[in-house]
Amino acid sequence: MKRFFTNHRLSSLCLCLTLAMACAPDRNLEDPNSRLATVDIGSFPESIEQMQIVIHAREGEADKPVVDQLYEERQLKGHQFSLEPGLYNFRVRLFKDNRLSYDSSACQNPDYLALQSPPALVSGRNQIKLVVCSVDDSDELVVIEPPTEDAELELEIVPEDQPAKNMAGIAIDGRQLLVNGKSYRIKGVCWNPVPLGERHPRVMFNEPARYQSELAHDIKLMTEAGINTVRTYVPITDKGVLDNLHQAGIRVIVPFFGNQSSNEAIATVHLVKDHPAILMYEVGNEWNYNHLYSGLNFDEALEKVGELARAIKGADPSRPVATSFGELPEPHVLDGLPDIDIWGLNVYAGKSFADRFARWQALSQKPMYFSEFGADAYDSVQGAANPMAQAEATEALLIEIRSHGAYGAAQPATIGGTIFEWNDEWWKNDNPDQQDLGGVAPGGGPWPDFTFNEEWWGLVTLDRKTRPAYDRLKKIYRSWE
Repeated sequence: MKRFFTNHRLSSLCLCLTLAMACAPDRNLEDPNSRLATVDIGSFPESIEQMQIVIHAREGEADKPVVDQLYEERQLKGHQFSLEPGLYNFRVRLFKDNRLSYDSSACQNPDYLALQSPPALVSGRNQIKLVVCSVDDSDELVVIEPPTEDAELELEIVPEDQPAKNMAGIAIDGRQLLVNGKSYRIKGVCWNPVPLGERHPRVMFNEPARYQSELAHDIKLMTEAGINTVRTYVPITDKGVLDNLHQAGIRVIVPFFGNQSSNEAIATVHLVKDHPAILMYEVGNEWNYNHLYSGLNFDEALEKVGELARAIKGADPSRPVATSFGELPEPHVLDGLPDIDIWGLNVYAGKSFADRFARWQALSQKPMYFSEFGADAYDSVQGAANPMAQAEATEALLIEIRSHGAYGAAQPATIGGTIFEWNDEWWKNDNPDQQDLGGVAPGGGPWPDFTFNEEWWGLVTLDRKTRPAYDRLKKIYRSWE
């Protein structure tokens, strides 16, 4: 079987055309004629008499189509034509009474960007489902909607023994997370920049015009610290912010932490999936504790996490889908979420992860990262700020992560972590205009007092003064190459 990677959008309406690409099982893969693309039309749309299929190679003689044929319904059923491995643009046009009625290049309606269904493996063949639109804007017919600016579908065809090219450059290999073929270690931070006097979910990156200088300063400090990944609590959908992060070499973990619908999740994916800054998606934040911040019970939350993971993976098969769990999951939880590619663990247990690396390796073969860990900067025993204790814990925990996630290890125990958190948040306990003590959070507890002081977790203060923990993190991240 040939494997495909498609960069396209799927409509939620009923699809009536499928281009199914398959390799003839009795042919040698070295024979160009064995690379067959089967056009299989279940039925023509009503009143449509002819279909034109035009295929251009993305490289070589791009102006000369490799396929440009006009078919009637009886000619299309089971028709085959040869394609070499490579990237192609597809265009489909439908005719009635010898007049062009529908054309893939006529699809300009943004309503068709919110999609429901993934390209699915069916009977050993990867089906590519498409949309065309009326040329006079009087009707939309669901057959093809391509994503490229010239309104053509981009498709890669590769032999069975070669991996399909991932357009995002992101892949999973055993316990490894690969970006552009190289092992990627998450040197990350949790980032929820709620402004002074405001409350979550109001964050600076959703108002970039108002907070342009503050965002630029955050990104500058992150870059100087060697941070390569941010994990947020609401999605970053502004292209300008994503552009700035990408230019700084910082990738983004996109959150889906609430009890939202699959359609809502898919709509968010389609806002960001074409941006190179996106590393992966994450469903749930320690959802075994909060049940997706809803009235669901644990089993219902488990089912919902699986549902969202499937929907997100269908909307963007090019990136991993993670979940964040409080501590290590039980085996039945792992088995219940087969669509989760990467597991994030939220762990607060002093200044050591203890045996959690070994326990994870015994539990699962999938990649794991610490989605939350760290210590706050207030010591309830002393009754005063204690930034040096925070720095001590930050350094100890990061050294453990680095030692168990060494580059070059074939099966690293961890792929890194996103320390909690970048900046203080003053809204959590009481008055968002002042920094309060206390707060409630699940887990064992941070060093040194094992007490959660929820408004004191920042590597930087609310006015962006760096704490000693920032310097310890910077030293470790910048040496972890």
